[in-house]
Amino acid sequence: METVADRSLSASLLRERLTDVLEVNDDIYVAICPVCKTPGRSLAFKNGGRELSLHCSKGCTAEQIAAAVDPMAAPILVPPTATDTLPFPYHAIPKPLQELATESARAGGYPPEFVIVPGLSALAGAIGSTYEAQFSTQWVERPILWTAVVARPGTGKSPALDLVMEPFHMFDRGIRAQYLQDHRAWDVKSGEPEPILRRSVISNITLEAKIELLADNPRGVVRAVDEVSEVVGALNQYKGGSGSDRQQLLTLWSGGTMSRDRIKQKAPVIVDNPTCSITGGMQPSRVPGFLAGDDGMSQRWLLAYFPNCKVHPGSDALPAVREVWNQLIFRILAADFDGVSTRCPLEPEARALWDAF
Repeated sequence: METVADRSLSASLLRERLTDVLEVNDDIYVAICPVCKTPGRSLAFKNGGRELSLHCSKGCTAEQIAAAVDPMAAPILVPPTATDTLPFPYHAIPKPLQELATESARAGGYPPEFVIVPGLSALAGAIGSTYEAQFSTQWVERPILWTAVVARPGTGKSPALDLVMEPFHMFDRGIRAQYLQDHRAWDVKSGEPEPILRRSVISNITLEAKIELLADNPRGVVRAVDEVSEVVGALNQYKGGSGSDRQQLLTLWSGGTMSRDRIKQKAPVIVDNPTCSITGGMQPSRVPGFLAGDDGMSQRWLLAYFPNCKVHPGSDALPAVREVWNQLIFRILAADFDGVSTRCPLEPEARALWDAF
């Protein structure tokens, strides 16, 4: 067994927070490991005075287990060095987002990246399927960005996210009002198709429901959630953990065709070009489990990590700056979309940068 001298991790804490804990002999316990979550109680631990001994049959370390059971634990990340990091590319951020981030950071007391990171996903989600970058004749990419701000609770992640997503909720309120008016006027006997409620932003939703929603919204949507790890953690929650939701989510990121068979209807729901950007916050303790696996899920996310962030008292962002951001999103969302994406070949400068990368 691995020996842990850190008093913050104890047998009593493990017994309190682990699942299916069973005492087998002389203060030796077995339980489901909170990191790999392998069925059959893969974790064994024993309290030996000031030290704790524990062992996971799948090789999960004591540090990973400590982070998983303690909500305030630090994530297991390799500290960056001066040789493998670059300054944040503020120069590449659109001016309205730059100004919103700078002003809200001054007013709200949190880092400007708390606004910029979800703002990039918001811009991608607003553009959706209307445009796509063309790298070659056969290779095109739509703007799909999955991002998360990693910081402790109470550091301002949610207020920053709400600020960025404000114009989407305002836009959807207008769409919903028009939908209700159209639906009241619709006559089922007229032969006209039933009005569809369009959406630009969603939050908590099952993958099955998301497929149907994307079928109704070919332009695409952006999903904004307070805790991004739940997007992955909630997969197959209604299927006993044995469904194909994770594979479907991987397909969603790449924009591949998704489908759902419905028992009561003969025709399946098929979405040929799903476009869904995702953004939100994440607690540091969720990072190890979130990055687990070798199927490429973790590589699909852009995480911005702030280990020692503190919120300083401030005031609301200037209304003028917020209005510029809101109007930008309104204009993008209101742009015409006939179901066919406009392809944008790389200009020479962009091609040179891409080739160098």
